[in-house]
Amino acid sequence: RHSNDGTEHYTTGRFYTESGNASGTGRDAGVSLIGAFVSPFPNLDWAVGNGTWDISTTASWDDGVAAAFYQETNGLGNNVTFEDSTSAGGSITVTLDTTVAPASTTADTTNSYTISGFGAISGPGTITKTGSGTLALLCTGFSDLSGVININEGVLEVSAANLGEFASSPPVIVFD
Repeated sequence: RHSNDGTEHYTTGRFYTESGNASGTGRDAGVSLIGAFVSPFPNLDWAVGNGTWDISTTASWDDGVAAAFYQETNGLGNNVTFEDSTSAGGSITVTLDTTVAPASTTADTTNSYTISGFGAISGPGTITKTGSGTLALLCTGFSDLSGVININEGVLEVSAANLGEFASSPPVIVFD
């Protein structure tokens, strides 16, 4: 649904985009679903409350053992998860001022996460939203995001500027 603040809000259901069709109706046989990508790095959980997502500079993540850096090699990074244990019941803002290509991005939260900044989430990795909370993708770009976006529960908020980028090269969005 469209809101007056220039964002789109998506909730559960099933939706496929048509290539080159900004209205997002129907299903195009030319759109292919991309399988899971295997990251050469450990899975990471967001660990710092409000913080910065960058590549190999800030230890904003936890690898299950200790604080960890997000890493990439050959254009593919860690599998990353945003979940409730670091938010203490509140909203979290993640500043993204670089382009990252995680193998997968999962938001499994009842709270709200906002990813904003001058950066972008790109590449073939999937984005999955579960839990009743909100994941707001308000960073600058998604122009080469080619992975599937799964909305299983909660709200995915995308800025109107990013919707324009989706119109030229739309990902497949699946609501379950």
